[in-house]
Amino acid sequence: MATLKEISSLFTDDAFLGKVVVYLESEEDVQIVGERWFFDAGETVVFKSADEGQGGGSTAVLSKVEAARNKGIYAFGVIDRDILMQQHDWNQWWETDDKKFQDIQPFGTWIHILLCWEIENYLLNPEVLEQVMADREGRSLRKLDTLFGCLFESAKSVQLISAASILAHKVGYKLAKDFGMKQIGNDLGLALSKHLKKKGVDQADSQLQGVYASIEAFVQNNDGNKNKWQSMIRMLDGKRMLSHLNLSDQRYNLASRIRQLDCVPSEWKSFVTDVSKGYNI
Repeated sequence: MATLKEISSLFTDDAFLGKVVVYLESEEDVQIVGERWFFDAGETVVFKSADEGQGGGSTAVLSKVEAARNKGIYAFGVIDRDILMQQHDWNQWWETDDKKFQDIQPFGTWIHILLCWEIENYLLNPEVLEQVMADREGRSLRKLDTLFGCLFESAKSVQLISAASILAHKVGYKLAKDFGMKQIGNDLGLALSKHLKKKGVDQADSQLQGVYASIEAFVQNNDGNKNKWQSMIRMLDGKRMLSHLNLSDQRYNLASRIRQLDCVPSEWKSFVTDVSKGYNI
């Protein structure tokens, strides 16, 4: 067990003492999760950014949690699913069964890998998206069927761009964040294939279609629009989806409204409840 001096050297704020510490990849993540979704969990859980001026991200979370637990601190970490893509762990990356996915735990029981691509995916609540878009555009709320039709149409393009991003990672290249965002349909597919060929992806056309099919395997089509959407967004580049909807600058607004409407994602609720109970036990 760590001494008070050792704990103080790890956490400069005494408010962290005696609490569960959950490391997130960035200060933006802390603002979403800690300050807007679980601001009332402060008596037992504190959310802390792994980025303290030295760069954040998933590897920083792993390092911070390891250091904390080695000192006897009750620490956990939450990292984006895309760490599996970065490490070319394709077996777990493509696992469509959420239970099987969560049971793998390649970084240990203290690290929770998100079911979705990244934290932005959890801001893609349809009703909340529609509220923010309607306010921005000065219009009435659309019916849910109309809303879902527009969301699914946008998601098709982002799915294809997400597929290209995955292929780019396979050859050690990162697809520019705005690439393909102004194109749709066949033009988008042709532009992505041409770009990937230039970057060294063999048989880019067929590989792109193959990865797109793997992404589509996550989509559950037989259980209503809401469930279809929730299954679809797991394997969707969240930042690009927000950008496609022109909502990149609305992250905190979306997060606040999600909490106000009491629709914080169940995955996050379960995680916070579990680490809180584990600490109290």
